[in-house]
Amino acid sequence: ATLDARIAHLGILGLCNWAARWYKPGKSMPVPELIEMYNKMVLRSLGAG
Repeated sequence: ATLDARIAHLGILGLCNWAARWYKPGKSMPVPELIEMYNKMVLRSLGAG
C-alpha cells in the first residue's frame, strides 16, 4: 500500500503528543529507552527500519 504522507505525519505527531499525557517520570520507562522504541516504531512503519 502507498503511504499517505499527511496521514503518516499526523500519526507520528500523535504518537509523540500522547506521550506527554501518559508518561510519568520515574513510573514509566526511562526517556532514552522510550525514544529508542519510538524511533524503531516510526522507522519500521515507514519501511525504513
